[in-house]
Amino acid sequence: MFDVKDPIPVGLRSREAYKFACAGCNTCYVGETTRHFSTRLQEHLFSDTCKASQIFKHLHNAEHCRALCPLHCFHILDEASSGASNLRQKRLFIFKENNLP
Repeated sequence: MFDVKDPIPVGLRSREAYKFACAGCNTCYVGETTRHFSTRLQEHLFSDTCKASQIFKHLHNAEHCRALCPLHCFHILDEASSGASNLRQKRLFIFKENNLP
């Protein structure tokens, strides 16, 4: 048997928990979005309207990191079926990433 629907391309998925791992200094950031994943990445990397983004600030202030951090520094961690589920997943990933007891 085959799937009826085509798989959704990664950039068009929504309700994602994701991780940014800076190739320049190993800084990590775990985030979540309910919008298209590609839209959120573009905001982190290029959008002046998203100056509050910690990733945007990091890359704007560290030229060597900005040169080393294309889209492959972002990885989808998991997909959530709802906003509340996504928030729980984000907190779990942050907990694991920080190796908290």
